[in-house]
Amino acid sequence: LLGLRALKAIYDRVLGISKHLGHADVGRVFISKLLAGCEVARHIDAGDYFSKYGRYHLILHTNNDAACEVDGEECFMPVGTVWWIDNGLPHAFWNRGTTDRIHVIWDSM
Repeated sequence: LLGLRALKAIYDRVLGISKHLGHADVGRVFISKLLAGCEVARHIDAGDYFSKYGRYHLILHTNNDAACEVDGEECFMPVGTVWWIDNGLPHAFWNRGTTDRIHVIWDSM
């Protein structure tokens, strides 16, 4: 488990990235762990909340067999990078590797 200092450091980084992007409001912030051998089925995030916020991923831990697909385009997300996902388009995530994939995911506008 992460300690409070580590969680605060992650949250501060999220706020800093959002501010750099010119976003004044941060919505949900969470840590997503996709276990080895698991997937998130193709879906669209719908509803009023998702029409207002952009969804971002900060990659903390991954492996070469973890990837995503957004609207038919597959991509690998390296550790330390930040990605915007258009969650209004069909998207899916998978981890075919032997280690877990961990992202910090947040919404901002």
